Amino acid sequence: IGIAAAVVVLTVAGFFLSQGGNNSPTPVKPEATIPASSDGTARIALLPIEVNAPTEDDKWVGGGMGTQLRAAINKLDGVTVISGVSVNAFRGSNRDINKIRENLNVNYILDCEMAVAGENVTTVVEFINAANSETLWSETYEDAVDSIFKIKSAVATKIAGSVGINVGTATASAISDAPTTNAEAFKLYTQGRTLWLTRSESGMKQSIKLYERAIELDDQFALAYAGIADAYSMLSQYGYLSYEEGFPKARQYVLDAISLNSELAEAYIALGWIQFAYDWKLKASEQSYRKAIKLNPKIAQAHQWLGINLTSQMRYDEAYDTIQLGLELDPHHPVLLLNFTVAAIELNKFDEALSAIEKGFDIHPDFKGYWNALYKTHILKGSSESEITKVIKDIEGLNTPNTAILGP
Repeated sequence: IGIAAAVVVLTVAGFFLSQGGNNSPTPVKPEATIPASSDGTARIALLPIEVNAPTEDDKWVGGGMGTQLRAAINKLDGVTVISGVSVNAFRGSNRDINKIRENLNVNYILDCEMAVAGENVTTVVEFINAANSETLWSETYEDAVDSIFKIKSAVATKIAGSVGINVGTATASAISDAPTTNAEAFKLYTQGRTLWLTRSESGMKQSIKLYERAIELDDQFALAYAGIADAYSMLSQYGYLSYEEGFPKARQYVLDAISLNSELAEAYIALGWIQFAYDWKLKASEQSYRKAIKLNPKIAQAHQWLGINLTSQMRYDEAYDTIQLGLELDPHHPVLLLNFTVAAIELNKFDEALSAIEKGFDIHPDFKGYWNALYKTHILKGSSESEITKVIKDIEGLNTPNTAILGP
């Protein structure tokens, strides 16, 4: 357990505490690129959805639409959606088709804008050929706010036709499936997930309140139960709750989620972390992650956390391959890149580790976990004294050089 704990401290960065300033040295921009999807699927970048709304509270529809579109399109065989952290740099005026194509290695780009007026929303969707920046089609939808459940089905079906995929009856049914029929409950869930991603104590505790309100509106809403489980797990992981207080609650909620929907991949991902971090049942945790991936192979977090698990079991070849799959889904995720470096270092793939670290610095220069990985890689690689000295000087040049390099 002691050895495994040490591995967790180094690799658990499924989340991160970024403690740094704006004066951190900026490394050289990397030349590394993420390879095309290993299964040859069409890669689509789903850009962050811009929302014009009278209040901040109304802007939840952007995150809600993004979640629904990603889930629906991922039901299509032969399509991989690139979203999450990787697309955040390409918001609004930063939508440069050439940069998106080159940085994310995508074939198509899905761009969406929404305008909210009272209870109604206007949604404009563009589907773009990344190779020549040509708009293949553009559609405008006008309906009530809860129309996101309808729009995502229409968009996914239209995309299927554009990339030459036949949508069968089973796939059509899966595309139209909604996690809840209550739009207000889905709004609360979307807001809760956004707060959970902050990894702050206040944000995660507030997310639980929102999930609980969502469940009050729809007590069959399995995703909301899984959301509460994740929130309690991370509150404990970050030290905001004791393990004995947070993880048992997380377990109860994740079991509730599975009892409501035994096919919910997100629930098995949440269960896998509890088994890994609290129970120390690495094999059981691995099985949960693999079940989640079987149910939905297009969730980057499942591949990431499975990779962390396999690294802890010292199965580095498998961890390396698994994390690569996660990077195909979210190639600019700074923590996934760090997880990749851990596996690469253990396999003596030092140049690949350095390339990933440089890419990570370019995306998130203040993430101090990279400095630890950079120093370790140079030492194990046997780099020259001058290279190692430069790394040490760069670390000493940080505005908070004595801050511990953490990743919860």
